[in-house]
Amino acid sequence: MTNKLKPIRPTLREKKRYVVFKIVSDNPKDIFEYKNIEKEISNQILSFLGTLYTGKAGILILKNQYLENYGIIRVNNLFVDELKSSLMHVQKIDKKDITIDVIGVSGILKKAREKFLPKEIGKKLSLVKKQNNNKVK
Repeated sequence: MTNKLKPIRPTLREKKRYVVFKIVSDNPKDIFEYKNIEKEISNQILSFLGTLYTGKAGILILKNQYLENYGIIRVNNLFVDELKSSLMHVQKIDKKDITIDVIGVSGILKKAREKFLPKEIGKKLSLVKKQNNNKVK
């Protein structure tokens, strides 16, 4: 006889926030690859927060939500300010000077996409999501 674990009640779960960001460089035509951005942001967060708090923050840079220098990062609601601070310290990607602007924060991914991303980027991300869902079936 197998004993199943009870699911965690919603009041006990860690709450998430979605931080929408934009990468701005000297040349507006610069488009950065996801892997380079993930590496730089992850390294900066790790050096700013340390190993312990990086784990507690539960930071995840959403790969399927990155397009044309706009992206979304999922983070624990208690560490939003720390994430914003660490993003300010990212200064170079691919040896190019950049700044990362935080556009907004939301508790729901769909609302973050609709409210803070430009309309054309949001539509492209929705199309990519639909195509990926069709491939899975």
